[in-house]
Amino acid sequence: MTKHKNSRRNGRKRRFSENIEYEVSPKLDELQAVILPENMDQLSAVELRGFDDSEVETEKEYVKRREEVRHQLRNPAAFDANGRTELNYDDAAVAGAKLLIDETRATRNMCKKLMEDCGINEDEILYKPLSYDKGTDYQSAKHGGDLRQASVVESFVDFKRQIKLKYEILNCVALINSDELSKSDRRLTRRAAEETRQAQKNKAKTAYKRKVAMRTPIKNPQLNPLDEKK
Repeated sequence: MTKHKNSRRNGRKRRFSENIEYEVSPKLDELQAVILPENMDQLSAVELRGFDDSEVETEKEYVKRREEVRHQLRNPAAFDANGRTELNYDDAAVAGAKLLIDETRATRNMCKKLMEDCGINEDEILYKPLSYDKGTDYQSAKHGGDLRQASVVESFVDFKRQIKLKYEILNCVALINSDELSKSDRRLTRRAAEETRQAQKNKAKTAYKRKVAMRTPIKNPQLNPLDEKK
């Protein structure tokens, strides 16, 4: 059972953003546009407390930034081998699927497609039976709807906070890489300057030796009184 659950979660993480027919991730971004506290019930408002959605990037922006940082490195293929900056879509996939079902009619084929593409079990996304200990049918239905909405909002907030945290990690990686490249450039510049100075010194020494070798010998101005030729 545990092995099956882990494989389902891995599949969800791997294929969630690749799903074409049912794109559940953008559903959370659509929720962001209408997620004002005054439009939410009390349970959802609790999940939004202290959350500022204006400072958080979307999933597409994060994926784009991650690719930019990866290609900036000297060895892009070795970037994040442990997958620490990969987004975890487990709860976000369920929340997005719930929003999708609430907007459309949840057919058997639709649930099957979500389960195949995203690794989502239909028990996670379908409405639960009414709990009649909450009063009338209307009150029970409203309570169930409020709980469902609160769980979606909670997943939304957690997913956005995950993006924000990992976005900051990417920026740190980019900054460290930029500093390393800058230091490397400075080392190359200093070495090039030293090599240039040394080459100039060697050239000057060679020119001086050549000049000395070609110089005309100086005549001796002193006279020899015993020389018969003088």
